[in-house]
Amino acid sequence: MLTCSSFLKSYISETDGMTGNVEFTRDAAYFVLDNGLEFDINGWFCGEEIYDEDDFYYQILKTPYIGANQITSLRKSGAGTCGYIFPVSSIADPSLFPRDRWTDVYASQASRAIISGALLSDGLPIKQSLNRCVEDTLTISDFFPEDTAFLVAGKEQLLKYSLNENEILINLSKEGYYKQVFKESVDLHDFKPNVSIKNSSSSLLASDLDYMLRQIYIAHGEDNPRSRFLFLYQVIEILIAKIFDHEIVNLDYKDFSDSWTYREKLNAVTNEKYRISRIQEFYLDGKLSGENFNLVSRICSDMSFIEDEDSNWAHRLYKVRNVIVHSQNKLNDKDLDELVMLNAVLLSVCVDMICHFQINP
Repeated sequence: MLTCSSFLKSYISETDGMTGNVEFTRDAAYFVLDNGLEFDINGWFCGEEIYDEDDFYYQILKTPYIGANQITSLRKSGAGTCGYIFPVSSIADPSLFPRDRWTDVYASQASRAIISGALLSDGLPIKQSLNRCVEDTLTISDFFPEDTAFLVAGKEQLLKYSLNENEILINLSKEGYYKQVFKESVDLHDFKPNVSIKNSSSSLLASDLDYMLRQIYIAHGEDNPRSRFLFLYQVIEILIAKIFDHEIVNLDYKDFSDSWTYREKLNAVTNEKYRISRIQEFYLDGKLSGENFNLVSRICSDMSFIEDEDSNWAHRLYKVRNVIVHSQNKLNDKDLDELVMLNAVLLSVCVDMICHFQINP
């Protein structure tokens, strides 16, 4: 038996100071309040096994697949499953279960975590009145926007695959999943039943990942394509700063034939455009396809201010950055349309860089 004061406070109005208990059946949570009122909330609550909620990592997400019942599994790249993403409609309708054993287990953990308060986001729930709960039989989906999904990952699996929270959220941002909830929709024909989660680069600190994730999330909330570009570009800024530190430290005067050659190399390392080019050439682990880099180059080339000699994707991207920062009057309407497309590709490029960037000793 579980106390329900946290759920009452967060999800139901007119319940200040009230408490009570909740018991679970296979497809409902049965509430008995201290004032004698009783009501049910339907959902999937009992899988084959129930585990301690502390054994799982939970997160409320915005899903681009509004109203979808499809469940997405999280798989460590090249390995096994570590968790699932459940759209709210997929756990609100018990008729969709039972499915396979582990889907049932994780789904019931999500439903129970909502009732216990382990799965809660400030300002997200849609509060229902206590009278409506008593008079009608509500489902879990009545308490959340339709574009809500619940991430449930096993902490033991995350530890096994050396994955952390920021790595999961960074990888999911590439697929359109975010902690914030926005009113967007995506064609369900694009739905991916599995999402591959990759470890971040060992050359990045936890503080780097935290900063990069915040920039990606801020970019997602920006409607202005110029602002969105600049926030995404912050990921590249972190990488080229690390390249600067690495190459400056490893510059040895004895490796150069004369002082002029040494000075030329020193000047090159301080050049931002040079260091962006070095990312793909020397600081990726060799497993990353150049397809998205080529796409970045092609989109940039369609902008009015890009000249033919700016042939390298990095040089073109740097030129876009400089125009946005210093000369926005050069951007025409067509350039802004191209920038919207560029931002979509740049997000994928940034996430790939975070996973594949490598500084060798």
